[in-house]
Amino acid sequence: MEWWRKIGFHPNSFRNCQVKPDVHQMKKKFIFFVKRLLGEKLYLFVKKLYLNIFGVNVNSLKYQKKWTEFYLKSDDKEKFSLGWGEIDKYNKGLGDYRVVLKKIISMSKSFDSILEIGCLDGKWSKVLVEHFDEVHLMDLNDKLLPILQKKFGDKFTFHTTSGNELKSLDDDSIELIFSMDSLVRVPDKKYILDYLIDFNRVLKKQGEVYVHLPCNLKTKSIRKKFTDISKPEILNFIEVVGLKLIEFDEKTLDHGILLHLIKE
Repeated sequence: MEWWRKIGFHPNSFRNCQVKPDVHQMKKKFIFFVKRLLGEKLYLFVKKLYLNIFGVNVNSLKYQKKWTEFYLKSDDKEKFSLGWGEIDKYNKGLGDYRVVLKKIISMSKSFDSILEIGCLDGKWSKVLVEHFDEVHLMDLNDKLLPILQKKFGDKFTFHTTSGNELKSLDDDSIELIFSMDSLVRVPDKKYILDYLIDFNRVLKKQGEVYVHLPCNLKTKSIRKKFTDISKPEILNFIEVVGLKLIEFDEKTLDHGILLHLIKE
């Protein structure tokens, strides 16, 4: 027997003793360094640019769910969503969110209950819980619930959606449906039709819809690779579903339109 076997040694032991690099930790440290270097907003912009260049579909439900993970891992959760606009300002490249804020507050005088689709970190939800008696918040991932509870306590009811439905809500149960910067990235225009059908189901009579949608008549909606849908298609969906158009606002936002509907 070879001498090295007698003492319990094997040449392969050198390989076994080598410290293997922790790729996951290296990746985390690299991302942390890049975030510190660029800042949260610029980091997210560069990340989206990279994904678009290499063909990753940021409008897929799988990718959209990851935004919750990005938020939960964010170094600065309070400022996480400010890259999609501050609600009390005109935001260059996005539009005048002050118009939306003013309208939502004014609508609280006419309606008691509201559903927000795509609440994420609660940027708009904060306004809703302050002005509406009954608030329903909805997103793709229920991991947001503890964060929202910490912010708003028991002032809301949380719902999850698979991405094109409101199954957890009863018929004729909601007076106002609201969404900002969420429905612009559904996987396909049919998802918008599916939502409109469910809007009509859950809305009470004389209930209203006020949502931000993508529209390819807006250049920035195309550049941001939002869901491809035209104004005639949106208007046709509204007619098919049976809701009535109050306003098709093309001016307030640079990266989409604001759709205001009523259920008669």
